Amino acid sequence: MAELKKVEDAIFDEYYEGVNGLRRVICILDPFCVRYMVLENGKRKVRQEFSNGKESLCFKNALKALNK
Repeated sequence: MAELKKVEDAIFDEYYEGVNGLRRVICILDPFCVRYMVLENGKRKVRQEFSNGKESLCFKNALKALNK
């Protein structure tokens, strides 16, 4: 099972990435920017945004998308 790991980012403090084969998931959990993106073969397949306060749901869904 692949995991999302915190990565240093110039813009966001809470920036996570995970790779599982050709699938890469980016999860951002900063105030006013709560979303995750799924990239396959370098092309964006999914971008899901959440409202503030839904960080745990966003992270959970990003992890599920990574291990799909």
